[in-house]
Amino acid sequence: MLKDEIIKGLNETSKYLLSHHSCEEYYKCLKLEYGKKTYYFCSRCLGIYIGLIANCLYYIYISKTSLPYSMIFLLPAFALIDWTITAFGFNKSSNSLRILSGFLLGIAYFNGVLVFLRDFPDYNVAAIGVFYALFALILLYLKERKRKHTIL
Repeated sequence: MLKDEIIKGLNETSKYLLSHHSCEEYYKCLKLEYGKKTYYFCSRCLGIYIGLIANCLYYIYISKTSLPYSMIFLLPAFALIDWTITAFGFNKSSNSLRILSGFLLGIAYFNGVLVFLRDFPDYNVAAIGVFYALFALILLYLKERKRKHTIL
């Protein structure tokens, strides 16, 4: 039955609702036990959400200014460096460091979107986004290539 298949699919994918990590990577998550269920929250994503919300509240209630381009460019670097160090096996990061780097990334996201939409189209912010997207794609490619070579 279609209904049974949908329920089965939702049950199987619901564990990725709060964390996109596989079970082997749950060390990158915060664990919350509620009742008989265990929930995992991705540390960096949690930091991003906190950064977005905090910066949104700051913008609404304290200051209507945005960060300069240099900060919008620099803040995501902390998350990218932290991810790279862990992904390539140089060192294991900690959840507190992942939350902090995610927080900075959330601030950069908020300000980048704010500036991009306010001055639409803002080509400086678009260039920053393209730079990080390309850099991340290259790193993902290299990580996958490394993984394939270690399997062989």
